[in-house]
Amino acid sequence: MHNHQAIEAILPTFPFGSPAFLRLLLEFRRHVFEEVAASDAPGFVYTTAWDVASSADRVEIDAYCQPFRCDGARICFVELEASLETRLARNRTDPRLLHRPSKRDLKASDERLRRIQEKAKS
Repeated sequence: MHNHQAIEAILPTFPFGSPAFLRLLLEFRRHVFEEVAASDAPGFVYTTAWDVASSADRVEIDAYCQPFRCDGARICFVELEASLETRLARNRTDPRLLHRPSKRDLKASDERLRRIQEKAKS
């Protein structure tokens, strides 16, 4: 499951970052993770952009992991890293634009990536 599967489902109804958007986003993901943890699925992969320096992000990730921890599952974290140039080029690929309507405003999407990059440097 990737980060935008839930985001894109909620965006037509609530603006990104609004209180209702954030509540629904967190609850939707949490319910998916609970259902997967309770199932007999042999594994689960979830991808997201996580600011490891953010205590709020840590709390969110811990909440997502909780159902798996309660079930005794092994949890592995993997960090992928790419240059800003690579990320900007990836932002324009057909699969990304097809499955992530919120990324179709390339100027805004590129600016978000640049802000994230600058924040990561500090």
